[in-house]
Amino acid sequence: AVPIILVCWLLLEIVLQVALRVNIDDRRTMIAERLRDVATAAAQTVSGEQHQMALGKDSLSKATFAEVIKPLAAMRTALGYAENWYTLTASETDETTFGIMTNPTPFTGDKYTFRDKGVAETFHRALREGKAGSTDIYKSDNGVWISGMAPIKDASGKAIAVLEVDISYKEYLVIEQQIRNQAWIMRAVGVLLSLILGFVLGRWIAKPVSRLRSAIQDFTARFSENPETATIDLHLQRSDEIGELGNEFITMSANLRKMSALTEQERRRAIRKSEQAAEDARNEVIEQQFYLEAEVARITTFLNSVRNNDLS
Repeated sequence: AVPIILVCWLLLEIVLQVALRVNIDDRRTMIAERLRDVATAAAQTVSGEQHQMALGKDSLSKATFAEVIKPLAAMRTALGYAENWYTLTASETDETTFGIMTNPTPFTGDKYTFRDKGVAETFHRALREGKAGSTDIYKSDNGVWISGMAPIKDASGKAIAVLEVDISYKEYLVIEQQIRNQAWIMRAVGVLLSLILGFVLGRWIAKPVSRLRSAIQDFTARFSENPETATIDLHLQRSDEIGELGNEFITMSANLRKMSALTEQERRRAIRKSEQAAEDARNEVIEQQFYLEAEVARITTFLNSVRNNDLS
């Protein structure tokens, strides 16, 4: 029963691990792809020329800034994103500056340093290849995040900034922990089910196997004492492999009895032949003895006649 319990538990653990990993990975992938798509759609509302003009300090730049931010703010509100959206200016290093943003109090021009290599790689890839992307989960001083990034391009198609859309992953981490807790509950239930299943299957398999083993041992002892009368007491009302094995052994025991009977008959036949040969040899010896005795008597008589000069 123990091997069966271990196998059941191992199979359950593999299924749980795969299901847990697929659930969490699929959730993260879905969120990352959505962030990438939202960032792409938001970046298309801003041209590179508008973005550069909005970064100035004059009144025209401020007006352009407000004009560019309107569709971004409206989209952010419609989609229900709590975090503000912003752009990061082009840079070949891990340090850049903030561009336009939906924050009520913009901090355009402030420096931003990438602390996570994955985030920096996503930013540089958007600038270098002009393709939107998303980050893995990363930590910052303000919490745990996942971001989508899309390039903002000018009329020539060159990426001059990257628009970033963030969401806090804190709530999702709570959900993932709840999923893991549920998995532990399922593990506990699985262990209990494995014990029950292992016990039931163990009895279902081990009991007939034990009966078969005892029957074989009993038949072996009987066969050693008297092969001709040795029988096997085995009644397995099963149609599976164990039942087939029992039937095969019953057939084998019957064949052994037949072979033993044939062997005994041949042994007896050989004994009779040996006894007959011995009898024939004894009779032949007796005949030879009679013949020799007759010859000796005849020669003796002849010699006596010669000695007595009676040659008639």
